[in-house]
Amino acid sequence: GASQLSTGLAIRFHKRFASLSKRLVGDIASLASKSVFRNPRRVTALFFLVALIAGYSIWVIGDLASQQDYNFRQAEIQVGSDLRVSQLSGNLNLSYATLVANQLRNWSNITGATPESDTKLSLASQASLMIKAIDPSTWRQGAYYEPDWFTGNIGTIFQNLQSTSQTIVLNRGVASYYNILQGGTVSVNQTVSLTVISFFGPDYSQQSTGQPFGFSYFQPEGWSFIPLSLITQNPSLLPGGTNFVLVKAGLGVSFTDLASSIRRAYPSLAVSTTQDYTQGTGPVVSNGAQASTQGAGAVIANGTQNVLRLGTVFAGLAASIGVGAVAYTGFKEREKETTMLAVRGLSYKQMLGLLVTEVLPLVIFALILATVVGLITVRGDSLAHNSLTPNYASLLAPRRVVFPPWASENILAIIGLLFLGVFLPAITAARKDLSKMSRTVRFA
Repeated sequence: GASQLSTGLAIRFHKRFASLSKRLVGDIASLASKSVFRNPRRVTALFFLVALIAGYSIWVIGDLASQQDYNFRQAEIQVGSDLRVSQLSGNLNLSYATLVANQLRNWSNITGATPESDTKLSLASQASLMIKAIDPSTWRQGAYYEPDWFTGNIGTIFQNLQSTSQTIVLNRGVASYYNILQGGTVSVNQTVSLTVISFFGPDYSQQSTGQPFGFSYFQPEGWSFIPLSLITQNPSLLPGGTNFVLVKAGLGVSFTDLASSIRRAYPSLAVSTTQDYTQGTGPVVSNGAQASTQGAGAVIANGTQNVLRLGTVFAGLAASIGVGAVAYTGFKEREKETTMLAVRGLSYKQMLGLLVTEVLPLVIFALILATVVGLITVRGDSLAHNSLTPNYASLLAPRRVVFPPWASENILAIIGLLFLGVFLPAITAARKDLSKMSRTVRFA
């Protein structure tokens, strides 16, 4: 049933394509749509060969690209940026962290650096709230974030944080669970009242944490933001805060090399990078490319990914040969017919257009179908992955469907091989030697 439906749709698509190709090769294009379906089995084989290989390639490459993007974003969330600078032993002094951030911003291979202090505060409801105290003027340049994490205009939000110290960007899950509205106030540590100017992150308030005997409770996850100026005014607010510096590398800068440079400049500081948290990748640079030196786990994961990626190339090459073989067999069966057309005045351009028009529409239609199926499969894999990893970081940055330049180039290369399997046999068949034409006509 699927074969008949697909073949029927292919016939309709082929006829419409032939009507368009008449502008290039003339009325002779209608002959292509009539002759190509003389052998329905060959048409079905060609159609499903292209659709299967192209769909598989889009699925595998799309899955690899989406997983790598997900791993990298999760690592950025864990680190907070491309690199995180902390005290080698003990806690980094906040004043020194601010000084280091100011100095690092002058480095040519760094686009941003910002100090940050993390701690926990208690709400009036006794709930524990993870807090990030940040410098609103430099945080967006030095930290990793995605604009849709914040409610409202992000520029206005950070302007308000900078101009008014007693403000907070509240965790959306906490706000939803306790019914705290934007513009309302929250009391932290029973001493300071903060105005809610925006919300951050996903709403996870309905995902309660189960306990034995059927009991459950709301467990706050994620974090909220307050300005560092509030800490300056209330030093006792963050007595046990963890201070560090977030660093954003310049485009094309190796994270490993930059971390080594920072360690040499500040021997008392430790530097961690997204590479330390990324599964299945080697040393990374700021544009997401990967270097060759990898750890044992990265070698195994990357080896599997590279085998799958290489497999799509060989599959595309095999499909190109298969398409070429099917097309050339069909051209050979019609050799006498096409030779007679050439003898009666059909030009080389018209002959080539006739032969290409026989096979090319089938390949194009199969590629359209393969693209739709491949994208649906990649999207389904992403949704399934997100449903199986319902932690806060995955809710904040779920896996998405992406096709970076390397993925698009691989897919286009495979499609190019398939088109090559159409044009090479057509060019070979269209170039008829005059003596061969004479013999074919004589024995016809």
